[in-house]
Amino acid sequence: MLSDAKRSVFWSGVQQVTVFGLQLVTTLIIARLITPEDYGIIAMTIVFFSIAQVILDFGMEGALIQKKECKQEDYDTAFFFSTAMSLLFYCGFYLASGWIAGFFAIPQLEKVIKISAAVLVIRAIGIAPYSKMQRELRFRNLARISAAVTLVSGAVAIYMAYKGFAYWALIAQTLLSAAAMTLLYFAASKWFPRFRISGKSFRQLVSFGFPMMLTSLINAVYNNLYTLVIGKKFDKKQLGLFNRAATFAGYVPTNLSDFSQRALFPIFSRYQDDLPLLRQQAVRTMHLTAFLAVPLNLFFLVNASDIISLVLKDRWIDIVPMIRLLCAAHLSYIVCNIHMNLFKAIKHTDRLFICETTKKILGVIILVVTLPMGIMPMIWGLLAFNFINIVIGALFIHPLVGLDLKDHLKSLVPTTAVAIASVLAAYYPASLIENIYARVITSGITAALLFLGVSKLMKDEAVPFFLGYFRRR
Repeated sequence: MLSDAKRSVFWSGVQQVTVFGLQLVTTLIIARLITPEDYGIIAMTIVFFSIAQVILDFGMEGALIQKKECKQEDYDTAFFFSTAMSLLFYCGFYLASGWIAGFFAIPQLEKVIKISAAVLVIRAIGIAPYSKMQRELRFRNLARISAAVTLVSGAVAIYMAYKGFAYWALIAQTLLSAAAMTLLYFAASKWFPRFRISGKSFRQLVSFGFPMMLTSLINAVYNNLYTLVIGKKFDKKQLGLFNRAATFAGYVPTNLSDFSQRALFPIFSRYQDDLPLLRQQAVRTMHLTAFLAVPLNLFFLVNASDIISLVLKDRWIDIVPMIRLLCAAHLSYIVCNIHMNLFKAIKHTDRLFICETTKKILGVIILVVTLPMGIMPMIWGLLAFNFINIVIGALFIHPLVGLDLKDHLKSLVPTTAVAIASVLAAYYPASLIENIYARVITSGITAALLFLGVSKLMKDEAVPFFLGYFRRR
């Protein structure tokens, strides 16, 4: 198991780092070529499509991975169900596009939705072969596919943005990426659908997937609620700034957490009855992920003004206050993602649904209270909510696997304290340097050396783990 887990984490990490590294570079280049208003238009389509994606998936991807034995008819059933649902959603968006554009007073949305909604159908077609490859731990193949497609689609998007296509460059990137990945999933998995739909298979998949779908739907609605509210109450520029701030601030914790959990979920599902092992691995994964994500996000938080000035144009400088708050808020994702995968691994998706519903009710209350105060108070409320998330999740997961708040604190607090001290100790001397390039580089190197040095003196297990891991590669 541990050997499989290590290989899975490594190749899942290669996939995640490569893909999102390329995406980050692409995003930064495109952001210099188009305006926040352009991103605001695209952000509105992402709201609706991300919610629709959850429903048409119906938890099938997770159900296929988690099921102890998966047959051809299981993949066939998931394939035809997801594809049929996606076609219905596409027709719905096509017909509703004019109304959506009128509601948000953005005329361009009508044409954008009619064209870009095709991505729902393309992605739905690829759910079954993608799930099969994950189940078989074929993360090396997934890494190669993702890297190649992301590089090509990113290059196309940059070229189109340079030529003045504005937000259409982002739409072309999304459609091209989805189509290429789906085709390559089929080719690499060597799986193709047969016209066999099993009622028994459908019931088994839905018994796991339906609560998971409801949970994901609640999360998707809540996660996009801020975008909907800002898009309606404020202007396209403010929406574009918030969208990019959330993306940049969540880049490190989201992707580091996602790649480890994507690799470990199939492994955990095979050993779903060994609760002590699940608890041990959850605590360790939480700590190792935090060891990388916390110092990086805190460094971005403290140096946000200089970093944005370096990599983006001055028209994006208004993003800095948002990024600083969201850098702290997104760190909670490390813990919340582990909670979610534990619920899934032990087949308690019903408890997960109750847990997430409780969280989101509280989140909506906070949003309603802060909305009249403006965007920044809304983000402060979001920050408070994200850390309340950790406490609620811990209270729900503790009776099931024995993971309590004390475990969370022991895993996270020492690393966070060292990271804060290191970043601040590096920032203030570096702030005396006049050249912005030298200032950021000096601050980064100093913070990294301080963090690693203190962590080693404290005998943090993460230091020998990562050093030993990459030496053995």
